[in-house]
Amino acid sequence: MNVDKISELNVCPFCNSDLSENSHRCIKCGAEKVRGHINSRERRKINILRTLLILVLGIYFYYFYPLSGSFLFAASLVVISFILSMFIPHYIFKLKNRQNIIWKRKNIPL
Repeated sequence: MNVDKISELNVCPFCNSDLSENSHRCIKCGAEKVRGHINSRERRKINILRTLLILVLGIYFYYFYPLSGSFLFAASLVVISFILSMFIPHYIFKLKNRQNIIWKRKNIPL
């Protein structure tokens, strides 16, 4: 369960226990403040952006591979591009949402 708005008071939104002023975690229930939270709608945008980047890079390397002389060079460019296309969208949205703070509690099985 997530609570999207942070209360201005120093009270845990899940168990209503008092928290210290600079506390980022509730001692009683384990809830914690998460800074830079990316919601499910934003995660879908990240996945779409990743897919588009991989598609564009795949097309680029398919058409321009014969122009490069070395297979090792082309393979290393493909690997580096794939890794960057996985991380860059995530960090863009993380920076965009850095002011988005929520309280989150992990579900603990009984």
